[in-house]
Amino acid sequence: MGSHKTISASSYPIPTVPVPPPVADYNVTETITPNANCNYFLAGVYGGKSYYRRVDGIYFIWWSTGAVGWVISVNPSSLFGPYWVRYSPDIVGIYENRNGAEELARVSAGPH
Repeated sequence: MGSHKTISASSYPIPTVPVPPPVADYNVTETITPNANCNYFLAGVYGGKSYYRRVDGIYFIWWSTGAVGWVISVNPSSLFGPYWVRYSPDIVGIYENRNGAEELARVSAGPH
């Protein structure tokens, strides 16, 4: 019988392919205070709808069943502190300022 060679991963290294960073689902823009601008990524489900977290985890875009609209705030489930709200089933658009937040915020689809 002939000889057999064993092939292993070390014989043929597997090339590493860089994994691209995730693409943001939404972004917040405009000159607003406090600064909630940035890209937002899917974080889970709250209030029966998907909610989104800013890349650093400080701000969220979430559906408020109490306000019956989309909210940008530091805590998904709380309307305390500065926040912005959009009284619409559509997450994309202009958000009104509330409770000390300044200016109007804009949510757009994708990264900014």
